Amino acid sequence: MPSVVVVRTESVQYKVQKDLFGFPMFRVQESLAGEGSGVIIDERGYVLTSWHVLEGAREIEVVLSNGEKKSAKIVGHDRATDLAMLKIKAPGDGFPVVEFGDSDAVRVGEVAIAIGSPFSLQSSVTVGHVSQKGRRVEILPYEDFIQTDAAINEGNSGGPLINADGRLIGINAAIKTDAVERGVGIAFAIPSNLAMVIESR
Repeated sequence: MPSVVVVRTESVQYKVQKDLFGFPMFRVQESLAGEGSGVIIDERGYVLTSWHVLEGAREIEVVLSNGEKKSAKIVGHDRATDLAMLKIKAPGDGFPVVEFGDSDAVRVGEVAIAIGSPFSLQSSVTVGHVSQKGRRVEILPYEDFIQTDAAINEGNSGGPLINADGRLIGINAAIKTDAVERGVGIAFAIPSNLAMVIESR
């Protein structure tokens, strides 16, 4: 839990206003706020999260488990796997770090625990199981998802999926749902072993 953070972003969207004849008059700047989750993987303040949480962000802030707010910057990303790395700007090397597990050793049916900030509810924990491994659902160029029935909702993206020993086995990435129904019990996480390979590049 101490290694899990809230990731808050601010981006700018421009809309073109038109006159009665359809000709553009001026651009309207609109600030958009976004929120996701992340997990600290290095005591120097490196945070692993999802790229779609950060894409287009102008400002990024992480909220630690104790409520402290820190500015952060993007230091790397990989679109093919939807992974990204943040660096907390504050000096220091004492940030609490998650312990990595071996996602290849994960078995279907074992306990899976998701931690994140769904709907801005910080440090929310949901428990389920590993439903399947090696899933491909055609949302990313490269997929090898862990499927889980642990409840994952908006704001969980980028947060950790851990095993019963508290070790990271995945980064929560997506849910299977539609415009009306949510929380249908099908969610997907990027395996921790894949994240380690991407992070080390």
